[in-house]
Amino acid sequence: MEPLLFPHADSAPISKSAQVNSDSDSFCGDEIYNEARTAALHNLPHLPKQRPRCLTPFGSRKADSKDEPEALFQECTFFKIPPDIRNLILTMAFGDRRVHMDLAFRHPDVTLPSGPFRAHHHYGIDEDASRHLEEEMYDSGQPPTWQWWSSVCHRLPPDHDSTLTGPMTNGGPDGPWGDTCRVGKADHCQSWKGDIPFRCRIGIMGWLLSCRQNYAEGIDALYSTNIIAMTGETLICHLPDLLLPQRLVALPSLEISWTLDEPDIEDPVFVCAEARLENMLQILSSNFPRLRHLYVSLQYSNCYSSHRWTWVRDHLDQFARRTLSLSECAFSLPTIDFQKALESANIITEGGSSQDISSYQQIWRSLDGGISAVQLPYLDSYPNPPYHLGQAGTENKGYWILHGENEVYESGEQGIYTDFESASADGDSDA
Repeated sequence: MEPLLFPHADSAPISKSAQVNSDSDSFCGDEIYNEARTAALHNLPHLPKQRPRCLTPFGSRKADSKDEPEALFQECTFFKIPPDIRNLILTMAFGDRRVHMDLAFRHPDVTLPSGPFRAHHHYGIDEDASRHLEEEMYDSGQPPTWQWWSSVCHRLPPDHDSTLTGPMTNGGPDGPWGDTCRVGKADHCQSWKGDIPFRCRIGIMGWLLSCRQNYAEGIDALYSTNIIAMTGETLICHLPDLLLPQRLVALPSLEISWTLDEPDIEDPVFVCAEARLENMLQILSSNFPRLRHLYVSLQYSNCYSSHRWTWVRDHLDQFARRTLSLSECAFSLPTIDFQKALESANIITEGGSSQDISSYQQIWRSLDGGISAVQLPYLDSYPNPPYHLGQAGTENKGYWILHGENEVYESGEQGIYTDFESASADGDSDA
C-alpha cells in the first residue's frame, strides 16, 4: 500500500521493520494479540533523533534564513513556470481533497490478483472479503506490523460543499463515523474521475522522489491544501514523534476519528477515557498553529456511562477556549450522548406548534455555557454560529455538536432549542 504522506521523507529511509518477532500462531487469541501490540508500541516508526540529511533544499522554506544558499532551479521547462502557477498545478494534481492517514498494528494486506472484480471496489480492495471474513483481507501468515495506509477519501462526492449541504451529521452528509474506505466500500467512488484503483490513490510518491525541488513544492501542497482524515489513537497520540513539526504546522484542515472506549493496551498515553480525550485535545491545540478547520468524530463501541456527556462537554469547552482561531470547530457524538446534549437545552418552537421532523439536528455550544440546537427549516449558518445569536458577545464563540451516527432520531419538536432568554425564533426562519 502507498504510504500517505511519506512520513519520513525528510530523513533517510528507516530500514528497521517495526514488528513483533513471533510466529503467526502466537496471534490467534485477543489477549496474546494485545500483548504483542503493546510490545510493538516500543517499535513505532518514530522519526530519527538526528536526521542524516535534509531533503528540503535551502531557500524553499519560509523559515530559512536569507544567509542560507538559495535553491537552484533545474534546467527543465516545469521550473521555468512561475512559482504561483506551479503551485496551482500541484494543488490540482495532489491537493484540494480529503485524504486518509492511518497507522495500525495489523497483518499486512493480502495482495490481490489482477482481475475485473478489483475495478468495482474502492482502492481495489475486495469488499466482499472485508465485509464477511475480515481475516481474508489480511495475510495472517505474516506477523502483524505497524502498517501505514492511505487513499483519497471517496465517502463524499467530489463537488461536496458544506455551505450547500449542511454539516456532516445524521440526516446530512456522512461523517467519519460512516466512512468505509478502508474496507473497499466508498459510496461515491464512482463519482470521481479516473480508473480504480488509481483514482483512489494519492499518487504523489513518484513526484516526491523525482528531485529535491519537486519534493519541497509537492510536500507543501500535499499538507497545506488537503483535509487530512486521521484514524487511530496510536497515530494521533504519537503525532509529534511520527511527523516533522513543519508538516504539522502546515495543516489547515483535520478530520479526527476518536473512540471513547477504554483502551485494550498498556501504554503511558492510554490511561482512562477522560484522560485520553484530554491528551488528544491537548495535542490538537498545541501542535497545529495554522489549523482552521477541525471535525472530530467521537465514537464508542461497547461501553457507556450515563455521566459521560458531562465530562466530555467540560473538556470540549476547555479546548474551544484554547483554539479561538478555528473558523470551523465541530464534534460529532454517538446517539445517546447527542440526546443528552439535546436534553440540556430548553425548547422554543415556532408559533408554539410541534410536529415531527425529518431534517438533521445540530447544537451550538457557546463558551459562556449556553446551548442552542438548530433544526431545519431554519437557515443553516454552519460552520458559523447560529444567526439568532448576533455578531457580538460570547454567545457567538464556541463549537458545533453534531449527531454522529446514521440512526433515525425521533423528536416531536421543530425549531430552535435554546436556553438563552434573549433568543427568539422569529428572526431565524428563512421562510
